[in-house]
Amino acid sequence: ANIVFRLFFILCIILQPSVLATLESSHTNAFAQERQPPRIEGSEISEYLERQKGNHLPDPANERIASSDVLTTSLLDRNIAYQAHVNRTLVYDRHDVFPPFELVSFSYESAELDRDPDRPVIFLFYGGPGSSAIWLHLTALGPEKLSVDLLQAAETGFEYTQAPNPGFLIDVADLVFVDPVGTGLSRPIEDGDEAAFKGLRVDVRSMCRFAETWLEANQRTNAPVYLAGASYGSLRIAGMSTHSQCRKLRKQIRGLIFLSGLLDLTARSPSSANSHIGLFPTSAALAWDLGLIDTTKWNADLKTFLDRAKSLALSEIAPALFEDFTNTSGLAVERQTRVLSFLEMAGDLESAAQMRYLLGGIRNFIRNNRPLCQYDGRFDCGGHGHYLPSIGLPEFALKLERVLEDQLAQTMGYELDRDAYKAFRRGEFVYNWSMWFSSSSHSGLGTNMASVLHRSWTNHYMAQQRSGANPRRLKLMVASGSYDLITPFFAMELALRNAGFPASDLEIKTYSGGHMFYLDEKTGHQLAADIRSFVSSEDDAPTPP
Repeated sequence: ANIVFRLFFILCIILQPSVLATLESSHTNAFAQERQPPRIEGSEISEYLERQKGNHLPDPANERIASSDVLTTSLLDRNIAYQAHVNRTLVYDRHDVFPPFELVSFSYESAELDRDPDRPVIFLFYGGPGSSAIWLHLTALGPEKLSVDLLQAAETGFEYTQAPNPGFLIDVADLVFVDPVGTGLSRPIEDGDEAAFKGLRVDVRSMCRFAETWLEANQRTNAPVYLAGASYGSLRIAGMSTHSQCRKLRKQIRGLIFLSGLLDLTARSPSSANSHIGLFPTSAALAWDLGLIDTTKWNADLKTFLDRAKSLALSEIAPALFEDFTNTSGLAVERQTRVLSFLEMAGDLESAAQMRYLLGGIRNFIRNNRPLCQYDGRFDCGGHGHYLPSIGLPEFALKLERVLEDQLAQTMGYELDRDAYKAFRRGEFVYNWSMWFSSSSHSGLGTNMASVLHRSWTNHYMAQQRSGANPRRLKLMVASGSYDLITPFFAMELALRNAGFPASDLEIKTYSGGHMFYLDEKTGHQLAADIRSFVSSEDDAPTPP
């Protein structure tokens, strides 16, 4: 044994230089990209060298390419001073997961003298994928609101009203409306390909890097951060709060605001039990709107009626669907009868062989074989079953672009390049967009982000507890339209509850309307009031998410 040990010791001495060289080489290769400065070229080289000498220059990573004078708005019976900015942020990824890009965002920041430097910041994203934030910017939460009466539009055509917005949230937070790469004026640089951003995981990572760069450049690294995401944007903000490369941002996140969101994509599959369960309350809402329900039995209270629909979905439909799969149902007729009686259809429809077939029959009966608008089931969209009534989204986007162009010119003297600006992308840009985020909680349609969100924040909370820190719970607000068939309102609540979030930790808001329920003037103002309350409310005593 001694001879073997001595031979091993001598061998280590002989090989030591090469071993050390190998280790040093592997260490250098593993971290070389992290030590590299951002890639620069052309005229930026001289600026970079000046920075290395310690000379002060305007920050090219976050440039305000236009700013307004101090503006005022009247909110809640007081005048509030703010400034509007057009920001150009350069973003690099040290591991080259995505090419460098410039992101152009629109922000509104308090200009009051007694402004708290740590006041909240809300980053707002729309969905698509392939849509800029102009939809939230101009129709929901910006300083002016464009409103559309969809009931009137279905009869007389599209018209909108434009007025100062009492739903402008500048009194509780600074607002950053974010146009991801490929939308708005945001684009790859240095010959980068925008196709590199086509996927949930890389999209999330790039938006994290943007948010962290913006916060650092604006000295807001201590500010509470809220993320608001509409439609596909709900997946984006859930990912931003959980991605392993978003740790800096997660330390600042206080809450997520889901607008017409969907986190469990199995709810979009006709063969999924979650699809039937999540869609039933929306079917009930449509039956109410179409006059199939005697509303006097419910004191004309739609909320009470929909709460009962959700209860039935869990107590009758969910177990019946399970019994369909296992062929163990001894209560099939009784369950189906209770569902039909609730919808007052017992005299029109008969029990089916399985609950899923009955639910399909109910939906056909409600729509009377009409092609309902997926964005708002109250309306018949003809062959274009995904668009809003009398409003083609591309045409609507062009109207919004013209309004944005006028606003920027009037408030900042900034000329929007309409040829370069992209409010709404379709076709090749979104084709084959990957909805994969992690290998766990994954289905054929995409990752169940509700499960990822709960697991990540539970681990984060427990880690804070072990370190002796005072952990904060993650605040969640879910806002949906009661007639939305694209992202049914109960499907979102169901996904979060199935993931493990208790109902007491979810602020659920359901509004009369479809996928873009905030287009209505009154409903849009109510949404803003609810977000204002959500952001400004004090945290409860810390509890696990």
